[in-house]
Amino acid sequence: MPLTIRAERPEFRLGTLGPLVVVVWYTEPTVAALDVLEATHRELFAVHGKLTLLSVILRAGNSPAPEVRAKIDAQTSSLSAMRLGSVVVVLIKGLASIFVRTYLAAVSLTSPEVMKIVKSVDEAAVEIRGLPGQHDALRTANALGADLAAFVALPAPS
Repeated sequence: MPLTIRAERPEFRLGTLGPLVVVVWYTEPTVAALDVLEATHRELFAVHGKLTLLSVILRAGNSPAPEVRAKIDAQTSSLSAMRLGSVVVVLIKGLASIFVRTYLAAVSLTSPEVMKIVKSVDEAAVEIRGLPGQHDALRTANALGADLAAFVALPAPS
């Protein structure tokens, strides 16, 4: 089943599939993008209970601006409490991918939730289906990898 596009901005596209929230990042996060992510979490949590977040990183850039870092820090505990876990796909190649994965590995050590870092959308689908307590609709979604790949392959919003 294809994902529903919930929001598009130049920096990201956000889609959902039941209790799965998918964010494809084309640039660094912004406060506005994080506000949309938080609102989507709150709305879907009220309907589905625990959610799963998939973040797909397509480009490495600078470190987030201080106000973005502060927003991420402020959201971490409240949004993590709404999730079964999160999966991050790093689709960047080369040296930048090493830096991003190393940073994310460090973040995962202090994260209050299950956080997996993978190299492909197919790996992400396996991790999502296998999260403990996962909703039946996602656990048994055999076409999840293809649906996610189609969503990630959409042209970047302008």
